Amino acid sequence: MYYYGKHFGLVIVSFFILLGGVAFAADSDCARLRYQKRGIHCGENSLLVVVQNDCGHTIQISTCIEITEGNWDCRLDHAAAPEKKVGNWVCESTGNYKFIGCSRDAADCRAHP
Repeated sequence: MYYYGKHFGLVIVSFFILLGGVAFAADSDCARLRYQKRGIHCGENSLLVVVQNDCGHTIQISTCIEITEGNWDCRLDHAAAPEKKVGNWVCESTGNYKFIGCSRDAADCRAHP
């Protein structure tokens, strides 16, 4: 599953992702949004997104936040252990964010568009 959020009225849209002909649906269900908060780091336009691995095995977690210039700031944790929280934040955000969980051996785990 692929998740997309907007800071006001959390909107979540899920898509089935195929990477190299192999579906990673089971590990995408492992990545869960724990919270997203605006304005706590470096001004009212900042956004913090925290995602957690809710499965009993290590996965990759990719988080992306759209910055005000229209680009995306993305982070990838290649080895998110069970219950590990992965965070990403930017100072000037539009409020849009995306995240995805992938199997540990996935060659291309990216949440950005």
